[in-house]
Amino acid sequence: MKSITFLIVFLFSFTLFAADFEETRKLSLDADDISKLFIDCGAGYLKLSGDDDLNEILVTAKIEIDNIDPEDAERIMDKYLELTLEKRGSRAELISTFERSQSIFSFIFNKHGNVRINLKIEIPANMDIDIDDGSGFIEIEEIEGDIFIDDGSDYIEITDVKGKVEIDDGSGDINIKNIIGEIEIDDGSGAIDIRNITGDIFLDDGSGKITVVEIDGNVRVDDGSGSINIENVEEDVIIEDDGSGSVHIRDIAGNVYRYDE
Repeated sequence: MKSITFLIVFLFSFTLFAADFEETRKLSLDADDISKLFIDCGAGYLKLSGDDDLNEILVTAKIEIDNIDPEDAERIMDKYLELTLEKRGSRAELISTFERSQSIFSFIFNKHGNVRINLKIEIPANMDIDIDDGSGFIEIEEIEGDIFIDDGSDYIEITDVKGKVEIDDGSGDINIKNIIGEIEIDDGSGAIDIRNITGDIFLDDGSGKITVVEIDGNVRVDDGSGSINIENVEEDVIIEDDGSGSVHIRDIAGNVYRYDE
């Protein structure tokens, strides 16, 4: 009984005097002989941009823990935070996660505050990107390499890329524009908006509105539910399946195939 009383008092005091905690850390790595950046990240936004004049990888990580005393936040970071940027052969690996465990500190921040690491990343423009993301907004721009994203949830925006874009997404809207390269998306739910693409497009979508406009290539769609709007396509449009929702297709230079009819 005494131990339970102590825990209740401790948690009450923790909640009473705690505030939001924030700390910024910076990482860098020489990009010589590195052709790909692999990113393993948990909760928090990720903003990544390419720069032709850059010869290193620059990372700014903002660590945020809601409603926590600074000393407790430091102890949690010392024990559970993994924030590293290392070279592994021809690729760089950025790990940005909090380990979850059944300890007292894990109990405290699960009950009293969100834990997230917001990332701003700058890389040489010609580098390939491989992202394994838990949740949080992803924004990528000005890349001249291939991009692969395995994402749990939240919004994804990709603009001005010269390379293949492949996305395996659980949920959340996807917005892609100004791409020179093939696009392949396997999406659970959420709206998809794709515009001004030079390359073929392959969409396998569970649910959500699909908009595809200004495409110099073929478009292939397999959709569970949600409206489909496809306009101004230079080659063929293939609708393999459309479970439910309206379909509008116009201004297609090639052929239109509807296997769902």
